[in-house]
Amino acid sequence: ASEAAQSRSPPVETAASATRVRWLILLYDLLRVCSGGLVIKFVGLFFTNTFGVSPVSLALLQLGCTLSMLSLTIVAGRLAGRGLRRGAICLALLVICDAANILVATAPSLAVDITAWIVREGSLNAVFGLKKSLMMDHTPKDRRGRWNAVDSLQSSVWAGTAAAGGFLIHAYGYRAALAVMSGGFICATIAFAPLANKR
Repeated sequence: ASEAAQSRSPPVETAASATRVRWLILLYDLLRVCSGGLVIKFVGLFFTNTFGVSPVSLALLQLGCTLSMLSLTIVAGRLAGRGLRRGAICLALLVICDAANILVATAPSLAVDITAWIVREGSLNAVFGLKKSLMMDHTPKDRRGRWNAVDSLQSSVWAGTAAAGGFLIHAYGYRAALAVMSGGFICATIAFAPLANKR
């Protein structure tokens, strides 16, 4: 009987570990969405009102963010293809994103803020593919539809946090909202940190 119990224990541990991975990713996503929603709709206004950036320059900023996202996503995928742990790659990208967030919230320089925001957008978006694959690898096939639905519901959080961000910016300014966003992203990174050893 004891041998049978021992033979059954690894699947139980594996199931518990997989459940932990899913809930940590969900917690990370919620913290990220709530924090990012505070400022993402107002970034253009931040650069325009703070530095007088023109609409054309804002379009170039968006282009830079897209190129950063594409390049870092390709780099992250190649690193994962060479055997590096996906969790560690994601965590490194999130730390880069946190550093960029802090720079945008504190540096009174247009050049620094633009560069930091481009790096921020690229590193953050480069996490999505690897994070999604981690989630699916630790989700049984019969539950993937349910977790995909939970994941998609998070988009509805953006509306509420964007409204809160508007009030926060009106009362305390863009830098304060960016600082709060930075703190939320750091909390999200901490929530993701236990997954750094996941392949």
